Amino acid sequence: MLGLESLEDFEGARYADFWAFAHALIVYTQKGMARVFILNPNARQGRLTRDWQAWKRRHLSNQPGGQQEPEHWGPPEELVSQGFDEWVVVGGDGSLQRAIHVLLSAHARGAIQKLPLISVLAMGTGADFVRSLGPVSAGGESVDAGRVVLDGGEPRYFINVASAGFSARVAEAKERMPAWIPRGLAYLVPTLLELPHAAPTQMRLLAPGTRTEGRAWAVFICNGSHAGGGMRFGANARLDDGLFEVTWVEDLPVYGVLLRLPQVYSRLGLVEQKGVRKLDLPALTLEAPAGVTLLMDLDGEPVLAQRAEFAIIPAAATGLRMRRFPEPKS
Repeated sequence: MLGLESLEDFEGARYADFWAFAHALIVYTQKGMARVFILNPNARQGRLTRDWQAWKRRHLSNQPGGQQEPEHWGPPEELVSQGFDEWVVVGGDGSLQRAIHVLLSAHARGAIQKLPLISVLAMGTGADFVRSLGPVSAGGESVDAGRVVLDGGEPRYFINVASAGFSARVAEAKERMPAWIPRGLAYLVPTLLELPHAAPTQMRLLAPGTRTEGRAWAVFICNGSHAGGGMRFGANARLDDGLFEVTWVEDLPVYGVLLRLPQVYSRLGLVEQKGVRKLDLPALTLEAPAGVTLLMDLDGEPVLAQRAEFAIIPAAATGLRMRRFPEPKS
């Protein structure tokens, strides 16, 4: 089914794209449901693969009534046409974003008519989407998604939070952090390390009836409420309201950023206040001055562009349903 047969083949391949190859395990459940578990073996500096193998031995080795196919390696695009009832994404928000992008791209071009149920088996560094999603029924919750066009290119899709500015720099720096840093501090540590060396970015936000321009530490385009390992940037963001909650953090002094940092870990999150502007928008354009490139991230995955056009894709347009994968009974 997939392109590579072993981890050795994967490790020998040229790894230019963070998600060039996926690990896939197909399981047919007791009820005849075709379920595929997918993960990025490069996530968490390779530690995700070890955790996945332990989880699989504990929960899938002796499940009665089901059957499994041999595991495979290959790009996740090869799974689209297989007709699975459920995709279980093993990992965090970056892995989930890639799966969402693959499926919604296929849906947009008519390659598939019905999306599978998407479940999240949270093992990633941040795993913030499951915080945004909260408890849902076994059948999943209908959720919106985000679409972005970078510099006039092909649409990219994300599910939780996109950002530009210092926040994207933190997401990129997080990948260079030592493996011994606890997952709960994986974003806070690079935030504190990078802040003294960073500066606000000149940006412009355009939307119908709205224009905001100036130097900003960060702009968060929130479909979900949480990002950055539990930070709540979208204080009132909902996954099913057809709107982004956009948070514009102005050119504050460094001490002003530090004073507001505890708020993002609070129950209320980062609310509108002096230096922090909030907008509810179904679409917006974010751009840098001519000749300047913005560092951005989509669910923690870094991207570069001078101009980014964002739009909400309502759940009604795609039939996208998501849930947290229920822990099997051992």
